[in-house]
Amino acid sequence: MKGQYDHGARTGVWEAFNQTDLEQKIDFSNQEVLFAKPSKMFKKAFILTQTENKEIETTLRPLFVGGDALFSSLLGHNIRYPAEAIEKHIQGTAILSAIITIDGKMVERKIVNGPGYGINEEALRVINLIPNDWIPLKVDEKPVNTRIELEVNFSLSR
Repeated sequence: MKGQYDHGARTGVWEAFNQTDLEQKIDFSNQEVLFAKPSKMFKKAFILTQTENKEIETTLRPLFVGGDALFSSLLGHNIRYPAEAIEKHIQGTAILSAIITIDGKMVERKIVNGPGYGINEEALRVINLIPNDWIPLKVDEKPVNTRIELEVNFSLSR
């Protein structure tokens, strides 16, 4: 991410790049997303309705500031393959759930499903390291709480 700070807060237009392409362009002066590549991080997203106390599946997504490249990098640099899974040659995908609040925080992070052998717990540990740096999903220009499901893949190299 590149941009300017004013008294410790991001201000003006910031840009996030993956290795070659622009991934996001955000104006932090008015919290407006000017450009964002579609995120491939999430398996599913659900809008949490306050009045009906239910979830509505959506193709829209909250935005992790820095994009998929930064999110993947944070996972990759922090993940440790569990010893028990290595010993038993276990590979697989842990599915996790979290809520992105209207304030841009990731809360209620939990395991939905996974292969076990320490993989699920390691995925949750690493997701707990992800910064609370989100732009919430907006419906009719108003931020809404959104539950996301994401996958963390574990594979042993040959």
